[in-house]
Amino acid sequence: DPVDLLERERAGDPIPLTQVDLLAPIPNPPSVVCVGKNYLEHVGEVDTHMPGISKTAPPALPIIFTKAPTAVTGPGGGIVFP
Repeated sequence: DPVDLLERERAGDPIPLTQVDLLAPIPNPPSVVCVGKNYLEHVGEVDTHMPGISKTAPPALPIIFTKAPTAVTGPGGGIVFP
């Protein structure tokens, strides 16, 4: 019973992950807008050949890009290529 499970959770008895299905946080979004290189640890991870984009410092302005809505999935879920 879902109500019983919620009551157990509220009482401090968590539901084991083996008993639930984790889904996408936002199912079927119309679009996905992303911000790149927005924290220092990420700056060096991104391989870029864009002019004016450093591999050692965050950009002066945010890098905005989009992804296909099919890229939104739950943990361990597959990404559907359009």
